[in-house]
Amino acid sequence: MQASKLTRQASWVYANSPFWKRKFEECEVTPETIVDVDDAVDLPYGRKEDYRAAQKNNPPYGGLLCRPEQTIHDEGGFVWESSGTTGTPLRFLCSQREYYRTDVNATCRILWISGLRPGDTIAMCWPLTLWAVGHGIVDAARVMNITVLPLGPSYSSSFRVKKLAEYRPSAVMTTPSYALRLVEKAQEENVDLTSVELDRLIVSGEPLPDPTREEIATAWDVGDAVYNYYGFSEAFNCRSIECEYHDGIHVLEDLYLCQVEREDGTLADEGELGELVITALEQRDIGTGFHFRTGDMGRYTDEPCECGRTTRRIDIVSRKDDMRTICGVNVFPQAIESVVLDTPDVANEFRLIHHTEGSLDDLTVLTEPASSTTPDAFASTQEELEKKIEGALGGMTVDVDLVEPGQLDGFDFKADRWIENESGYDSVF
Repeated sequence: MQASKLTRQASWVYANSPFWKRKFEECEVTPETIVDVDDAVDLPYGRKEDYRAAQKNNPPYGGLLCRPEQTIHDEGGFVWESSGTTGTPLRFLCSQREYYRTDVNATCRILWISGLRPGDTIAMCWPLTLWAVGHGIVDAARVMNITVLPLGPSYSSSFRVKKLAEYRPSAVMTTPSYALRLVEKAQEENVDLTSVELDRLIVSGEPLPDPTREEIATAWDVGDAVYNYYGFSEAFNCRSIECEYHDGIHVLEDLYLCQVEREDGTLADEGELGELVITALEQRDIGTGFHFRTGDMGRYTDEPCECGRTTRRIDIVSRKDDMRTICGVNVFPQAIESVVLDTPDVANEFRLIHHTEGSLDDLTVLTEPASSTTPDAFASTQEELEKKIEGALGGMTVDVDLVEPGQLDGFDFKADRWIENESGYDSVF
């Protein structure tokens, strides 16, 4: 099925998108050469930076539309943009027909896999803005007879925790970092989140290392019901989520091809770390989901899951943009996050600073002491954290700087751990 759909999709974008026709010609590839899923490695890539350049030079959609813009508007269009966390937001357009046929359909399947059923209530902390994910959740919930409690912007964190305690929804949907931010705010507001009696949390937008998952599950008292949800603005019907066994994110393989590639563009082996490259197999109105380099680093397995599903599962390790190579070591914020969350004498927030001066290359980690940590213990806490982080990074030397409590604010959206310098932060020493 995937091979047939891939061939069809390659022919479609080549014939209808000026952007992709040019890309194919530059790579000296024709759709006729694509007969199997492994042939995808020969296709030109879709990249965010190329889309941005095309949309800047040929606004608004950069030649990526595969049907006339006015035709889509005449049918009733759906406009969305990327979140903009990695640069200038990208613009997208599809018809209402395609939106419901692909995105809403896929989202219904995702919500069902996570255990949501008719009669449940979702508290959605994602925005109903030009970012598409919130709209897909709301419209899928309507199809499934699920109630939505909209708690996106511009509500404050204080307002949200009070409404969660008031309405007691079945599920909360947010980012991992903001799930922990709500925990902190609930403590400040003397709101007991366990009284919400939440069934599950569905988190997305960031990788989910095990210590972060465990911290969220404990604070919200949901057992193992923290579900990692994965999707793309560029191919918004390409959604994936964990099942109740939490052993990888299930790919909806009838809707998109998900491959892992090495740096040289060859296909990675099962279990090997590489970049996720996806191709939306049912995207007709715009070609942004075609052979798209996601910038996400992960692995895949094709082993059947305990839940009975036999489709590919993926494990997301980090954003490629988040990785810095320091002293020859690939540093992912998630590796440091795991250590910070596993160290009781420091708070959950941290920032990373990559110093380069000539041949010198080093890493500083800023974090705060926990409220229960005494000043006498600051030095030993700092030393302990340095050793644990150095161990996680294969022995690379790391400087930890404890800053005064309250200086590292939590994130209301996606976490961005890298900063330029330490100015503006006061050390406890």
